[in-house]
Order: sequence, then C-alpha cells, then structure tokens
Amino acid sequence: MLHGMHSPYGLSRGIRLEKHRSRSLKKEIRDVEEERRKEAAERGKKGKNAAEERFLLIPLYGGEESSARLVKAGDRVEKYQALTSPVEEPVVFSPSAGVVEEIRPVEIPLEGSVLCARLRLLCDGEEEQKVAGKNAGRSGANGSFKRVDAGEKKNSAKEGGEAVLIAAERAGIRDEFDGTPLSQLAKRFRASGVKVLVGCGLDDDPYADSSGAVLREHSREAAEGLRMFAGACGVEKTILAATSFYTWRRVRAAEQGTPVVSMGGKTPAKGVLAGRLRRSLGKAGFVGAQACAALYRAVQEGMPQTDTVVTVAGDGVWRAGNLRVPIGTPIGELLERCGVLPDTKLVYIGPAISGEAVTDLSLPVTQRTRCITALKQEPVNKTFACIGCGRCARVCMRGILPWLVHDVINRDTVDPMMLWNVERCTSCHSCSAACPAGIDLAAEVARAAAIRKSGDFE
Repeated sequence: MLHGMHSPYGLSRGIRLEKHRSRSLKKEIRDVEEERRKEAAERGKKGKNAAEERFLLIPLYGGEESSARLVKAGDRVEKYQALTSPVEEPVVFSPSAGVVEEIRPVEIPLEGSVLCARLRLLCDGEEEQKVAGKNAGRSGANGSFKRVDAGEKKNSAKEGGEAVLIAAERAGIRDEFDGTPLSQLAKRFRASGVKVLVGCGLDDDPYADSSGAVLREHSREAAEGLRMFAGACGVEKTILAATSFYTWRRVRAAEQGTPVVSMGGKTPAKGVLAGRLRRSLGKAGFVGAQACAALYRAVQEGMPQTDTVVTVAGDGVWRAGNLRVPIGTPIGELLERCGVLPDTKLVYIGPAISGEAVTDLSLPVTQRTRCITALKQEPVNKTFACIGCGRCARVCMRGILPWLVHDVINRDTVDPMMLWNVERCTSCHSCSAACPAGIDLAAEVARAAAIRKSGDFE
C-alpha cells in the first residue's frame, strides 16, 4: 500500500498538459471488486485464506448535523445500508459491509472539507454478495435502500417526473462532473429554460475517459436514464455526446433511439457543443453519462449508487485503464491496481485544466473523481501574451469575454463597467482550455468577480 507520494512542485490547481492521445481512451471498464473476488477464490484454492485489511472513507454529504446521520462510530453496517438521511441532499449508502471506526472531516481534492465515515470492511466474495442480495431494493428499520418505482403508470407526466427525481435522491445519485445531486440539477435546468439535454461522455482532458467508457459499455442504460431525467426536467430533446469517433461508433451501433454526436477531439468539447446547440436547438443542459446510467439502475433495478468509474492514467502507471470501484476507495489502491511506477513524482485528481495535486494517497474516490493521473515529471506550463483571437469568448456558455477581462484587470486602474457578466462564471475552465496562449483565464475571471463584489477597483 502506498502511504504517500511527495510532490516537489507544490502544484495545487490548473495543471496544464500538452495535447496527445491517451492509452486509456479505448480501455474497457475493469470491475475491481470482481477482480478481488477472483483473487480471493484463487487464494482459497491455494490454501491462502488470509486477506489484507481494507478500509473505505465514505463521504457523508448532508450528514454534518448528527440528526442527519444514521450511524455512529462502532456501528456495524451492511452493504446498501443508508448512512445518512439528510433533508436537502441525496441519501448516502454503504458500498460494503463493515464496521464504522470513526467519523471525521476530510479535505477532499476539488471538494474541500467533507465529513467522512471510515469503514473497516468485514467480508469479501460470496458472503458480501448474500448480504447485498438481502438489502437491495428493501425498505427496513436499518435504513436500507428504499426503491421508488417511477416506471409504473402515473396520473400525469409531472407525477412521473417527480417520482424519477425522488428515486434519484433515494439512490444517492450525483452528477460526476460537478457533484450536483440530480434533483438540484433538474431544478436548475427548469429555471434556466434548457431546451435540449445532453448525456455527457465528454472529457476535456488528454487522459480522462471514465464517462466515455460508461457511454460505450452501458449506452442503453445511459440513454434510458437520460430520457427519464429529461422527462423530469420537462425537456423533450435528448442527445448523447462522445469525445472520440471511436466512442461515437460504439454508441451509435448500440443505441438507435437517441441521436449521438462526436466532438472529434475538439477542446473544450462541452463549450463548443453548447455553442452549436444554442444556435440550432436552443440552450443545452449537460448531465454525466454515469449519472444517467445510475438513474436507470435506480428506477428499473432498485439499486443505489455506491460505485463509480475512474480513469487511472499517465506515464506514472504501467497499466492505464478505467476502473469501477466502490465510492470511498483510497486513491492509492487504484494506483496499485494499475501498477504505479517507483519514479512517479506527481499525482493529481480531476481534469488537467482544473485538477488538484495530492500527496495523501489515502484520500477517497468520490462520485466526482473522474480521473487520477500519475506523472513522472511536472507538465511544462507555457504562457504567452494574449493575441486577441476570441476563442475563449466563443466557448463561454455564460456570455463572458475572458480576453477582455484579462486586459482590464491587468491595467493600472480597473474599470468595473468593463467586467461584464463575470459574476455568472461557473468555473468550467473552458476559456483556459481554449486559450492558445496558455493563460489561466478562469482564474482571472474569478479574480474579476471578486473585485466587482468587493468594490476594490484600485
């Protein structure tokens, strides 16, 4: 087990990589728990039954108040047992049977301080599968997952849509791109007048492919879940979006009922696609392919979301790939599964343009952890003067002119009247990804928004 890895570069966010194709972009999803069960069976055949002690660090979103938590230190929990019962957040479920050793706040990359339960796992293989079979879709005193059947006939489309959102909340489903609960995402789309909903398999990163892998291998579930979510949002048009032509061909062959588009490697893919759709179909809303597939399983199979797919890549691992792991799995376990190399110097989580370097490899995987990258050396960060090409403005979905913001805030005196719409920034970092000069425009827009809010224009 890797206990830590020192990063001498002090990088925190905005690691920028040179563009190139990754080894992970065509990898099939490896189910780590299934691999562990096979390994346990092999050990049993050889008479080696001893297994290493394992832990999960499960984020308890919405469980900050003790009244919202259903467990405490020392409690034994079963697989799919509810750990929280918050008022305004989705329920959190245990991915495995185990004993809660402690509950404490943890600084999670890209998310900040999150209350987490450290779970010592009790069993593997057949025993755990029996426990899971008893709890899946069951409503009981111990707080197991309560299935909501949104597929049964409703009096109105509105009732059916509300049932889908209730199922999403009870299954603990969050969008993998920003961690927003699907119920909150639906309210946002309704309020903003979204006309077309995109099942997003786009990753603006030369390494990440977790959402694309789910789209390739579970296209039917993703498409059905997207249609369910669109109905809940009151949106009629749906599209599946893939980064590469390889994924596009796979999805198009498997899913005939939903249009599929490919961005052909264009970056930033989401910003470019949003601009195209705005001109042809209207405002677009994006929801992750993983979240869509999880919604389908929650409604049709009564399964909560307790695992996630993560891309592990970079030249610091021997075997790059897409891994399906329980939420709360330590980052170090994923790196070990992919054969981390001894001369690896940098590990970071998240997209290259907005990722965060980490040194503590015991930190957990969450629903937002789409990519873990291990590198042998620091990426070269080249920055040049702005050439005024306007690419940043063309990809911005909020009507901001980042090139103008860059010019204004670097003057001796800042004119607040020139900082248009900066408070509307969603920190998607599309402008930074599009900038051929390598300027961190997202950081400058954030700085401009802070200046406007504070009134300090000197």
